[in-house]
Amino acid sequence: MKVFYSILMLAFVLHCGLPADAFEIFPEYRSLTADEPLDFDWPNEIDSEYTSDVLAFTPSPAWDRSRFDLPKHGQMALGSLNGNEFLMRRYLQLQHPLSSSLTGQFLYFEQGDLDEAENHFITELRWQWTPHWALAVYGELAHLKEENDIGAALVISPVPSHSLRIYRTWVDFDRNIRTRGENRFAKYPAVYGMMGLFKPNHPTDFLTYSFRWEDEARWLLWESAEEYSYKNWAFSSSGNLQMGPGSKMMFRILVDEKTELMKTLNTEVIQNAVVRQRQKGQLAHEISLSDFGLTHITYGMVLSHHIWQVHDKGQLAFQQTAPYVNVQWQRYSLASNGEAWWESGVEMTHHQTSGNQSLRKTQVKPAADEYRLNLWWNWQFSQSGTFRLAMTADLDQLLTPVAFEGGGAFLQIAL
Repeated sequence: MKVFYSILMLAFVLHCGLPADAFEIFPEYRSLTADEPLDFDWPNEIDSEYTSDVLAFTPSPAWDRSRFDLPKHGQMALGSLNGNEFLMRRYLQLQHPLSSSLTGQFLYFEQGDLDEAENHFITELRWQWTPHWALAVYGELAHLKEENDIGAALVISPVPSHSLRIYRTWVDFDRNIRTRGENRFAKYPAVYGMMGLFKPNHPTDFLTYSFRWEDEARWLLWESAEEYSYKNWAFSSSGNLQMGPGSKMMFRILVDEKTELMKTLNTEVIQNAVVRQRQKGQLAHEISLSDFGLTHITYGMVLSHHIWQVHDKGQLAFQQTAPYVNVQWQRYSLASNGEAWWESGVEMTHHQTSGNQSLRKTQVKPAADEYRLNLWWNWQFSQSGTFRLAMTADLDQLLTPVAFEGGGAFLQIAL
């Protein structure tokens, strides 16, 4: 009964206090890409099972601390979203000291899902000139010079457990000079933001917060006689906090708004215009157990709210609410090959739409309840290396040939 009331409280907090599927990774390095004008964010991409899929295939917020503690490591999460697309969340981060005050970094990350598809390869140099102040210069070099980005950041560390990164990115800064075609920026894209990290004394605790402002960019596409406009802002936060012996809270939040407009060049004739707003949140409570062959039980809630304003077509809103419970079973030894353990869980997604229903996928119902059974097998093959297999089934059709909803995998390695 206590667990039931706790889940109700989580739902209340998420609905009222955490205006929050897939959450951004490395928000401080994101920016407008050359593919944006080709792929507007349309509401007919998302279905009623999206939150269920992301919850099954994305690692918990507790895994997010690895990027701050392991200088050379990588992660990959992969899961089947439908017959045509995978959820993809992977990165490789390599940091190495070049001197007592200078650190170099290579970072590749990719995130692809029904919300977005984005990848970046970042090179960064960071100079720590005092214990409390550092300067970083970073960039993204491309084969086509018109796609090169450059940025600078000031990193402030008032205390060892807290750092704040304030940054500015010049996106495609040389496009108007180095472009091979006729396309030019009438207004260059620019990114301003901050990224904060708080790491308390406990080895697994952390808290991040990020705000990014992408100023309006205007792209003159002379080759297709179009003008593309783009602007975006995003706030995100995540954390893993110990609440007492055998108890911890985990959360993620994302709130953003992206505006895209395509019109005929040198006219006011609008071809496409979409404003997409997202509010997403995940809150979970993990409790350590020693009874019934279990080690942990985690219960929580995911809330996802999308709103699309489409030119000449009105508005469509999606809201998906997903309470879930997962249990972790006792670990067992694999001799000299580490340890393994099973996890299982159940989840229910309530999907509700409102607004212009002609904008959604034709096979997606205006309202639906989706029930899932999830199963994971985990293998920890080294202190910082873990492999995880995921399988998910539709409880509504559990004894039918179509019960299997897909599978996925997760891998973390440290070099």
